[in-house]
Amino acid sequence: MVRPPGGLGPRLKSLALEEQIRHSIIDYLNKVGAATLAQITAQLRQEEGLIRWHLYVLEREGRIRSVRVGPYKFYFTKAKKAAEVILASLDPSLVPPEDRALLDLWASS
Repeated sequence: MVRPPGGLGPRLKSLALEEQIRHSIIDYLNKVGAATLAQITAQLRQEEGLIRWHLYVLEREGRIRSVRVGPYKFYFTKAKKAAEVILASLDPSLVPPEDRALLDLWASS
């Protein structure tokens, strides 16, 4: 078998690291219910751009979801738990009525 120059080692290591970061994001979201980009970045101690990229990939793959509530964008894996966390963490005056209706629906399901 002919191997490409440089072998497969570096690329496989890169893919493994990427998947490790994504698993860390999912594990954190499962633990806390919902979190913003800033919260995830602080928890994982990684650069914001790196976390933003992995959130994009995870959302594109359907492994996580996001919702914008007022000025905040929350990422989550389970809608019911996310709604409970978001509603408990925000001042009700910051939550637009249409967002409140969606979160109430998720929380009741």
